[in-house]
Amino acid sequence: MDNFHGRRSGNSSPNVYREKTWRTKANEEDRPSSSMYNNKRENESYQPKFNKGNGQPFRISRIQEHRPDHGRFGSRQPRSMGYTFLDDLVRNDAEKIILTLVKERKGFTDLLEKELNPDVVVLIVKILTKVSSSAFSDTKYSILHSSFNDKFVAQLNKFIACLPLAQKRPNSHFWREPNEFWANLLEICEDLLHTTPTFACKTFPAILNSLKIYIPVIEDQHNIQLSKDIKDKAARLQDMMKIFVKEKEEKQKCSEEAAAAESLDPPDDFRQISVYPSAEEIVGGRGFLRQNVVEGPYQNVNHYLDVQFRLLREDFVGPLRDGIANYRASQPLNDNIKIHKAVQFLNSETINEFYCLRVQFASKKKKGLSFQNSKRFMFGSLLCFTQDNFQTLFFGKVAQRKMEDLTKGQVIVAFDKRLTVDYNSTYLMVECSVYFEPYFHVLTVLKNMTEENFPMERYIVRVNPSVQPPEYLTAPDCTYEIEGHEFNPLLEWPNDNFYSLNESQMVAFKAAITQEIAVIQGPPGTGKTYMGLKIAETLLKNKDLWYDFSPMLVICYTNHALDQFLEGLLPVTTSLIRVGGQSKNPRLEPYNLRNKSERDATVSIKRRELQDCLRNIKVTAENLQQIEYFNSVVSFYNFAEVIPDYEDTWFATAKQDDIIKWLLEETHHGQRRTHNNLEAMQVWNEFNRIGINDEVNNDVYSENSADDASFNNHIISKFDSIFEEVFDYLPQVKRSFFLITLNSMREQMREYETTLVQLMQIDNPTFHELIREEQTRIYLDELHRTFEYVKARLSEGRYLQGRIRQPDNVDLRRPHTIPFESRWHLYFYWLSLYRQREADVLKMTCEDFPTLCKEYEELRQIEDVRTMRDAQVIGMTTTSAARLRSSLQTLKSPIVIVEEAAEVLEAHIVTSVTKHCKHLILIGDHKQLRPSTANYNLEKQYRLGISLFERMIINKLHCYTLNVQHRMRPEIACLIRPAIYDFLEDHPSVLQRPVITGIDNCLFFIDHDNLEEPYEGSSKINLHEVRFLIYLARHLVLNGYNPENITILAAYLGQFFEFKNMIKAHLDLLDGVKIVVLDNYQGEESDIILLSLVRNNEDNKIGFLSIENRVCVALSRARNAMYIMGNMAQLSSENKLWGKIKTSLERQNALGQALPLRCQIHQDQITLVKCDTDFFSVSEGGCSKKCDMDLKCGHKCTYLCHIRDRTHMFYKCQTQCNKPLCSKDETHICKKMCFEDCGLCTYLVERTLPCGHEVNIPCHVDPETYKCQVKVPTELPCGHKTDKPCSYDPQTFRCPHICDVQVQPCGHSCELLCHIRTDPDHLEYRCKKPCTKFMKDCSIESEEHRCKKQCWQECDTCTVTVRKRRTLCPHFYDVPCKSDVDELVCEKPCTKILKCGHPCKAKCNEPCRECQLKVFKENAICGHQVKVRCCEAPSRKYCNRQCPLKLPCGHLCTKKCNEPCTEKCTEIVDCDGIEAECGHLVTRTECHMTTSCVDPKLLVRYCKEPCREILKCGHSCSGSCGECSQGRVHKRCSEKCGTLLVCDHKCEFPCRQACRPCKKVCEYRCQHSACKKFCGEICTPCRERCPRRCKHQWCNKFCGEICSVPPCTEPCQKLLKCGHQCVGFCGDQCPPKCMVCDREELLEIFLGYESEDARYVYLSDCKHIVEHTGLEQWLLLNENQISYKVCPKCKTAIRTTQRYSDYIKRAIQDVAAVKFKTNGRLEDITEIRKDMQYVLRKLEQQSGNLVMYCQPIHVLLQGIKTRIQTTKKGRHPNINIHEARSLKAKLQLIELVVNICCDKTVSIATPREIFFPQVNFIVRVLSRDVDYITNQEIEDVTLEISRLARIVDYSCIQKVPQFAYSKNNEEGKDLIASVEKQLFESKRFSKKRNDLLKALLTELNDVLKSGLAISEEERIQIVEAMRFSKGHWFKCPNGHIYAIGECGGAMQEAQCYECGAKIGGSNHQLLNDNAVATEMDGATYSAYSERANLMNYDLEYIRNLEN
Repeated sequence: MDNFHGRRSGNSSPNVYREKTWRTKANEEDRPSSSMYNNKRENESYQPKFNKGNGQPFRISRIQEHRPDHGRFGSRQPRSMGYTFLDDLVRNDAEKIILTLVKERKGFTDLLEKELNPDVVVLIVKILTKVSSSAFSDTKYSILHSSFNDKFVAQLNKFIACLPLAQKRPNSHFWREPNEFWANLLEICEDLLHTTPTFACKTFPAILNSLKIYIPVIEDQHNIQLSKDIKDKAARLQDMMKIFVKEKEEKQKCSEEAAAAESLDPPDDFRQISVYPSAEEIVGGRGFLRQNVVEGPYQNVNHYLDVQFRLLREDFVGPLRDGIANYRASQPLNDNIKIHKAVQFLNSETINEFYCLRVQFASKKKKGLSFQNSKRFMFGSLLCFTQDNFQTLFFGKVAQRKMEDLTKGQVIVAFDKRLTVDYNSTYLMVECSVYFEPYFHVLTVLKNMTEENFPMERYIVRVNPSVQPPEYLTAPDCTYEIEGHEFNPLLEWPNDNFYSLNESQMVAFKAAITQEIAVIQGPPGTGKTYMGLKIAETLLKNKDLWYDFSPMLVICYTNHALDQFLEGLLPVTTSLIRVGGQSKNPRLEPYNLRNKSERDATVSIKRRELQDCLRNIKVTAENLQQIEYFNSVVSFYNFAEVIPDYEDTWFATAKQDDIIKWLLEETHHGQRRTHNNLEAMQVWNEFNRIGINDEVNNDVYSENSADDASFNNHIISKFDSIFEEVFDYLPQVKRSFFLITLNSMREQMREYETTLVQLMQIDNPTFHELIREEQTRIYLDELHRTFEYVKARLSEGRYLQGRIRQPDNVDLRRPHTIPFESRWHLYFYWLSLYRQREADVLKMTCEDFPTLCKEYEELRQIEDVRTMRDAQVIGMTTTSAARLRSSLQTLKSPIVIVEEAAEVLEAHIVTSVTKHCKHLILIGDHKQLRPSTANYNLEKQYRLGISLFERMIINKLHCYTLNVQHRMRPEIACLIRPAIYDFLEDHPSVLQRPVITGIDNCLFFIDHDNLEEPYEGSSKINLHEVRFLIYLARHLVLNGYNPENITILAAYLGQFFEFKNMIKAHLDLLDGVKIVVLDNYQGEESDIILLSLVRNNEDNKIGFLSIENRVCVALSRARNAMYIMGNMAQLSSENKLWGKIKTSLERQNALGQALPLRCQIHQDQITLVKCDTDFFSVSEGGCSKKCDMDLKCGHKCTYLCHIRDRTHMFYKCQTQCNKPLCSKDETHICKKMCFEDCGLCTYLVERTLPCGHEVNIPCHVDPETYKCQVKVPTELPCGHKTDKPCSYDPQTFRCPHICDVQVQPCGHSCELLCHIRTDPDHLEYRCKKPCTKFMKDCSIESEEHRCKKQCWQECDTCTVTVRKRRTLCPHFYDVPCKSDVDELVCEKPCTKILKCGHPCKAKCNEPCRECQLKVFKENAICGHQVKVRCCEAPSRKYCNRQCPLKLPCGHLCTKKCNEPCTEKCTEIVDCDGIEAECGHLVTRTECHMTTSCVDPKLLVRYCKEPCREILKCGHSCSGSCGECSQGRVHKRCSEKCGTLLVCDHKCEFPCRQACRPCKKVCEYRCQHSACKKFCGEICTPCRERCPRRCKHQWCNKFCGEICSVPPCTEPCQKLLKCGHQCVGFCGDQCPPKCMVCDREELLEIFLGYESEDARYVYLSDCKHIVEHTGLEQWLLLNENQISYKVCPKCKTAIRTTQRYSDYIKRAIQDVAAVKFKTNGRLEDITEIRKDMQYVLRKLEQQSGNLVMYCQPIHVLLQGIKTRIQTTKKGRHPNINIHEARSLKAKLQLIELVVNICCDKTVSIATPREIFFPQVNFIVRVLSRDVDYITNQEIEDVTLEISRLARIVDYSCIQKVPQFAYSKNNEEGKDLIASVEKQLFESKRFSKKRNDLLKALLTELNDVLKSGLAISEEERIQIVEAMRFSKGHWFKCPNGHIYAIGECGGAMQEAQCYECGAKIGGSNHQLLNDNAVATEMDGATYSAYSERANLMNYDLEYIRNLEN
């Protein structure tokens, strides 16, 4: 699953470089950035470190700095832009801004890549708005397109999103005029939408959505009102974009070919497809799919598996893709997904074999999320994570579903491999509503299935209707025994109906027993399950025929159906096993696999290993978690591993309470208290008994809640009680982990507070109780101080974590000498070491855990299979079967019974059956519930919803149907008969069903029109139906029906949850009533069914209630009674089936708006109920009359008529009692209810107490014992006076006054209550008032230097910062008040002056150094000024100016001063005439060549002899001998073409071999813009509105289109500057001359139509004024000629005169047609581009070392690659068909070169290969002109490539080791000389020479064939002459042969006589780089030993010779 990792692993280097650039230029910004937009922490969080010379970013930087820029701006460095630059730029006009941005394009692009502050964003938008207003469309849109890149658009969205909370100060430009920003942004959007809609629709939807969302929030938050025009414009643009996108999609859809899916082959192997989707699938379209073959066979097994796999996978991928697509398009989300934003990964978790992470998907503060009744985050659900808008994503599954986690917004997610996630970043999480777990298991099995292990291929794939008997029945002696009858089932059966089966059941029973595959359909109530049980019973009783420790397999879709079937088998056999932990049947609990498995020793050992590993992980993780909280102190024994020599320290032997005292000693230091103080010791004892608080994160160890058991039992069953045992052990472990915890201290304080409150509530305390109260108060105060101290210290530790260091000078043997502050620092230091160690241990243990889990799981499965083999029946669900596929294959079950087969997708059944299945029985009913799919389109278009059961029936496989129902009363059965089943019959037993008491009808449809409401997702609820049916169920129970016999069916899941919630208020009566979702009740039945159909809406939609299958299930569940609620009018109008049902109900008078209830007691009372409130009048189940029966107490029953408790045994009389309470007063009577106990007399009476006070007390109280509460004034022993109760003792009465004694020696008054009995002298009192002293060591006694602690605490040293001057230097420092400033090391700059006069640059504390300041000094040699350090002498090495020295020849040196002078002078000079290789005399050459002997080949290039060869174009070559390389490659023809092109320009391309399109700038322009293309390119028509408009008419076309109206012919009414009438036309540009002032000039005869009444036209192109009629006649001349119209006077082309724009446009269209042919079709050019791009990619892969060592070819390839790019630097490079073909020809030639040089037989090892000069020569020719190549050049280069091929051949021969020997052979020497002469001669290559070279090279190769550069005959002669045995011939590293005599072992070293390399060796050991010369005598081993020498001979061959 690659998508798990896909994030930013490959882009780190470029990002680092970008960040580095941002930092270096950040200071150039003139305005500070808002923290909202430039988060400092983000910018500084990633600090990459590179080694010197390493790291891609710095290489990129160098390349960018030194790369030559051949553009129009040269190599100028890009300007850095900031706020000031933009602020100045925005004040210019649009054209100036465009020019600046084009010039500074690189700087502007870099700016857009940075993090921008708000003001810069606003300025950029403002600048781009001005750009958008420009008429220069090409440049404008180039700038706009490059500006609105992904980075800037993201920043723009971020800016808009942050505006609601943004402050106005850092965003002044926006808040100055908010409307302006929005208007600017919308103007840009509108412009781009009209001109480049595709780009706009890609870029701006997110921005417009942000506007729509945030503008109302901005208005609300900042109390402003934006313009209505802006809002309307934004909405309009958004609508336009939607229309465009929709139209584009429709066009694309229409253009796509119809998918002939059945005839298509799959593009890939489905087995290579991951179960998890990829990013391409999610973001792109749907993959390859084929329709489910419902009718007819599949092609083969692979075809079947491919179709099923892809369809099932698409079933969960499709909804996920659609949901994400809606989200990305900002459309309303469907029900397929839930989006969770700002999701964070918290930490890793270890709960199973996968890599698990805890995810925070919702804020802890977020309310309203309820998961109690939700299917969200189910175990195994699919989750998708992305951080880059779905460009990369990874998937996980929910690994654990705990309610306590979900309520905190957390969930644990499992991944199949370890991920690297960013815990500090947020992700987007997508929760898929489709339950993924079953898909995962089934798809995994499908991938692993093959033709060899496929089950029942004859029927499932080939759908052969001819069914065979099971293989085990074909034995000759096969005998079945059924109810005492023995017979062969394949022959004649007895006439008895076994098991009392009816006729249809018996037929099906026979088929199930005797057919290899049986399909049995059972309509509702016909006994499908009974049939299945009888079939299974019969098979089990005859198991001897098939059982061989291979049990029968029973498969069901639901757990409930499986439990029901297996329970029915218990009377037949107890040898069964139920697989899976979802069973809710207690009878099957002993038969569950987890309770049947016997523990194997190996599994037990592995289990203990897993437990130990998990325990270590949990303990360590919990410890680390608690440490992170910093709410406790860890026991010091944990530090034994991190403290050096721990055994020798005091801590190793100290007790825990001693360590606590040592750590907390500061809390009691300095107090006036004795060590033997009893109270202090008691406080310590109380404190030391504090243990760990067990409430700290106890939820970590809590067991799964009941709601989650169904999801997590899967894990628990897998690992048994591993997790529980570990969890039980953990609290014991962590109790001993801590010394102190804050929670335990809080608990102890709460205990003290409780005790203190209890003591204070004692009214008249004893003296001992008062002492205890005051002591408790002291204990509490002491504990509270200690708590605050520990809390402060732990907070300090949290703040210091990561920065704490070990204190200096600590003595661990005598730790009491360590200062208090250092003790805690020491503890935190050890804690950090311990935490790091534990983290490392946790990491290693977690890495081991998944492996252990998988090993344990495999062992468990093996153990389970052994257990299951002994059983006769194995039962499991389809999901479990797919999950345990390997176990099923091992079990080899021959018989498989599938219940609910029609409800299961075909893939689920096929993956549950193995190839060992010999007998398959499918039981179901396809007319009830069908398989449910998540993707409705797949069900309809691809028929995925057809089950295997139904497909077998469709393909004529015989189906056996049961036709007698035993369930429903006839009235109920009529609902589905004949509407659904026309053959269904009633069994006589259903006629005896009992009538319903309390209700007149056993069947009734309550019709109502109360509307439904939406629920979570697509579900619905109808609260009216919920309330009504709850009260109806209550009424039935009150009428004596058992709640367990009543079932409420809800058609929708939301309705189910509402029933569940509402029934809680009625559990006293309705406990036991079943509430079930309709789809989950298939196969179930109940006495009474209450059906809620839910649907009731204004749209008349009835949803799935229109599906016959679901209606069938809903109406066929009741045995005795059925009550339905819904809107019958809506149902019957939308569905014919409901119309039939309505007719049936009306026939039975069972349809109405009110249900009639009949009282059992008063039979004449009928109550009609329409809503839940109507039940209130019959709230006791009877009627509205009162009961009025006499009770035993003499009163009457006041209840309404009730059915229950008719004897009133449990009735409680509510009448007032009125019995007398006492004999003292008759008026004292009981006022309680009759059923309550009267109790004592509590009437108040007046009494006189013994003390004399008169009080009112209850009648039953004795005055003699009553304690008087009357307040009396009293003086207490402490001297205070107060009022106390009369009965209280003054000696023990609690004084309420504050103690006002002055505390010594601080002088403050005591704040406690009077405490005369405890600490009266305040010896133990701690004054908590602020201290009034100055801090310790304070040197400046001012108010801010006073102590900040409480009075009782010891004062701190003074750390207030003050400024002090040093006495050792003149510098000032800010230091703590207590510090001596002279003790600091001064780091400030030195103030001294050096000898040279420059200031010292060292620090004040450093000695003065030599002056390093750079100054200019003159160099004595060259006389130049050079910049050097002040302390250095000038040297030439620092001078980079031109060297002024002269060479010996007298010419100036051409090098720089810091380089060695030129050795060979290259100045061109005259010479006497030197003969070159070509035979001509060279008279001018380089200076050094005139004075030295020069190779004639080098002189050739200076030969000026004319070439004069006739070229292919027919012209004579104008080059010289040197320019044409002696005729090898001729100079291009220089003859001028001069042909007049269609644009009226002359062709400037030399030699008219093929004229290319004109390269001059196009001269066409209109009033709106000018065309900036080349003249040879086709002009883009202007899309602005046509300017032809006046008051008489106006054109409604675009400027570039032929006008819809002719030019206006009305005279112009304007006056010229002279005041006279204009002589032009209305709407035209006025001619500057008038008939008065310029009469003669205007009337001058030119075209013959000039007159006083004539109208004139001003030609703006040439400024001439011409009479209109004559000019019109002139323009009509040469109408068929393709050219621009011209002025009749000067022949200037008419291009801009608006009056004749139609002529201009027609001419442009004609010219464009010619240009189109000249430039070529775009499709042809695109095709050539693609071909070239493919070749380029191939060449990049193939060229290898050639490109590395031969740089020119790389440059040429890059040039071609750049030329054929579709965009280059944000612009579209134009390329015509001629250029494209030329480039292709060049590329073909380069391909030939690469193929020759990079052949697998050619080795390129160094940059000195002999063929590199030839390659460079060819490349130079091809590089003459990027876009063009002549036919002559193609011919010349082709010949040179042939030469290159032969040079490469020769190079390969040279590299043969034996080539060196050829120089010693005369024949070899001659051949080599001939080859080199022909190869490297500077003459034109020819085919004849090529053939000659081939022959010579072949001959040379033959000579070298022996490997020795000698002939084979010579080799044999030499070997025979030397008479050596095999193994004496060797070769040096360069391949030269030598021999070793004697034993053949090397004993000394020597030098090769050919090359001087070392040969030989020592001690019979050959040198490592020498080798045996096998080519000489065939030996492979040296002959120095017998064993080695024997290996050189074929011993078998020798033996054969001997024999």
